[in-house]
Amino acid sequence: MKMTVSTLALAVSSLLMLGATTTRAVSQVNAPAPTITAPENVKWFPMIPQMGDKGPAMAVVSGEPGVIGKPFAGLFRVPAGGVSPTHIHSSDYWAVMLSGTESARVAPDNEAKPIAPGGYWFQPGKAEHINKCLSKEDCVFFVYYPNGMDYIPVEH
Repeated sequence: MKMTVSTLALAVSSLLMLGATTTRAVSQVNAPAPTITAPENVKWFPMIPQMGDKGPAMAVVSGEPGVIGKPFAGLFRVPAGGVSPTHIHSSDYWAVMLSGTESARVAPDNEAKPIAPGGYWFQPGKAEHINKCLSKEDCVFFVYYPNGMDYIPVEH
């Protein structure tokens, strides 16, 4: 059988495409599986140990709390009716309400603006604020800190 240049080019390109498809399929097979944590396996720990279960709790999603300069993401839980002390964080953060109705305000005498599930808010870094769970169920929200998470109580 006599091979022409065009036949040879077609054969080579077909082999290259087959190789690329095979490589893609193999890399998809070897891709790491997602890591899933069921709600009952979330590890909560108190943010203010002396408040115990009556205070806010946190679960690490990504990063390490207290390490400034590196991103951190976590779940936060405030017990029904619970109020955090006035505090600041070094980093800005963005939060999304998952359950319950929360409020974020600057001072205890400021009006509490409800944040319902599905709502979200931005909290500037180094700005004093108070979080309060306004609902009869615990409030749970996801928070992302691009420059690390810390918790600094503010005394008045």
